[in-house]
Amino acid sequence: MREPSSSHWRYVDALVLLLAQALPISVLLGLGLGVLHGRRGSVLALVGVNAALLTVRILLAAATAHSFARRGLAYWLSPLADAAAVPRVVETMARPSREWRGEPPPLAAAS
Repeated sequence: MREPSSSHWRYVDALVLLLAQALPISVLLGLGLGVLHGRRGSVLALVGVNAALLTVRILLAAATAHSFARRGLAYWLSPLADAAAVPRVVETMARPSREWRGEPPPLAAAS
């Protein structure tokens, strides 16, 4: 099957994933450690936006918790894995797999 979205929108989706999921914790850690610095107003804006995104992520985890039978410490720490997961998602968006369950799709094998 063809990819339902155009390549332009896949780039936009990848950028949204990067900005909304991968960067908030990294930016907040960088600001907390003093690695990122600048004018006071811009630093406060970075803290506000990234803290809001991280809060939304944590609230989303809390809202979906009932859907998982086992929710241990790993479930609640899952926002920390977002920065590592986003590059893999972007990679599969850029180069989608041409296999299904380890084999070529049925229609591709027939042609």
